[in-house]
Amino acid sequence: MKAKLFLSSVLSILFLSSASFASHPTVEEMAEVMRLAHRVATVTEQVHKQAENEAYNGHGGNYQERALVALHRLSESAEHFHHQAEEYYQNPQHTERDFENLMHTFSNTRQELYYAHFSSYVMRNWYRVERSVARLAYMYDYDDRSNDDDDHGRGPRYPRRR
Repeated sequence: MKAKLFLSSVLSILFLSSASFASHPTVEEMAEVMRLAHRVATVTEQVHKQAENEAYNGHGGNYQERALVALHRLSESAEHFHHQAEEYYQNPQHTERDFENLMHTFSNTRQELYYAHFSSYVMRNWYRVERSVARLAYMYDYDDRSNDDDDHGRGPRYPRRR
């Protein structure tokens, strides 16, 4: 009897703790997630092409090469996330891992772009990606404390829904 009570207590604690960390949009919000995912994938590809043209027609440099590699990875990650968001429209929880991967790749790319010093033309489109990703981060209740360069460990970079 005590073992059953203990087991049920542990299971309820685990259930409540996992429920409080649920961080996926609702089925109703998935239409906006798909729209934003499409925008991120499309604009990231544009930024990648613009940055390639600028790097190869200009002086390039090691920082720009690294940024191009990061943009390529982000473009692939954004396209994958877009595909997953459309495929699992009715099951938003399935997209959480893909979104976390997108955010990890996005953070790395943002850092590389900071040092690459591309033109304002490239960066203007990059800011469109940032705004869309920030909205997705809000919808997924994403708390990015992994990169202390931006917030010095003071808290989440994106507003929280809770």
